[in-house]
Amino acid sequence: MKRRVGKKKSKLINELESLGIDISNIKYSCEEDKLPTKRIAFGMLRHFAKNKGYKNGWAMAQFRNIYSEWPVRKWNADPMIVPNTALKEYVYASARAYAEASK
Repeated sequence: MKRRVGKKKSKLINELESLGIDISNIKYSCEEDKLPTKRIAFGMLRHFAKNKGYKNGWAMAQFRNIYSEWPVRKWNADPMIVPNTALKEYVYASARAYAEASK
């Protein structure tokens, strides 16, 4: 069954599916194991980057890869949010895809 979602969410969904991640049980909200809103996703990406020791621009670049637009600058002042499973899976899957392409 095809879900009705916006263009930007459908881009993320298509990318997750192309990386082999099953999204059939994922609902679209900011709760655990679900796709977050843009602002929450950016907070999660910032938290992920800080914990991994990545540079500050990493979260912005990942946000742009997901949503095809840069995050709002004032969101940098928002608190960081612990990433949920769906976002972690996306980050790890895209890292694996990048590593495979780099071989």
